[in-house]
Amino acid sequence: MSEIDNNTQHPKPHTGILAVASLVLSILAIIAVILSIRRIEAVQALPA
Repeated sequence: MSEIDNNTQHPKPHTGILAVASLVLSILAIIAVILSIRRIEAVQALPA
């Protein structure tokens, strides 16, 4: 029987991997934003 016939749902095999990858990528994106803001602030602090 298929999952629809017997009304049971099993977790998809790659869901956990995708969740971890998404979490890691979002953390890296936040770090990149913080670093770029600091770099912009450092450039603005230079004498003109």
